Amino acid sequence: MFHPIQPSSALLVAAIMSAPLGSLAADLHVEVTGVEVGTGAVKLGLFNQAVGFPSAPVAGQRAIATARTITAVFRDLAPGVYAVIAFQDKNGNDILDRNLLGIPTESYGFSREATGFMGPPSFDGAKVTLSGDIETITVTLR
Repeated sequence: MFHPIQPSSALLVAAIMSAPLGSLAADLHVEVTGVEVGTGAVKLGLFNQAVGFPSAPVAGQRAIATARTITAVFRDLAPGVYAVIAFQDKNGNDILDRNLLGIPTESYGFSREATGFMGPPSFDGAKVTLSGDIETITVTLR
């Protein structure tokens, strides 16, 4: 049997149907500055929690060092909190090289220009909030 929609119900259905669905996925654009042109590649790691930061990224990007600034894009991310590390892998061995004291010998940087004391910064120090469709951040290699 057919039940017609009451006027008040019709308004509710119309309001629900016209409401924006919200952002289900977003893109994080990372501009890496301070790149030494023509020397290896820039590697980026994306983190979505403190556990594993900064050694076990949930996603990665790689870009050949063809300009002083390169842009990498992490696509279709859920809105939330993220941190990024970038380094220039000058010798192509896929790791951030360090000297005998553990100090990096290749250029590196973190989101929010975070720095640590006697080691890498914390996840909280480097985290950025991704809430819109596209967010752009800058990481400067030092």
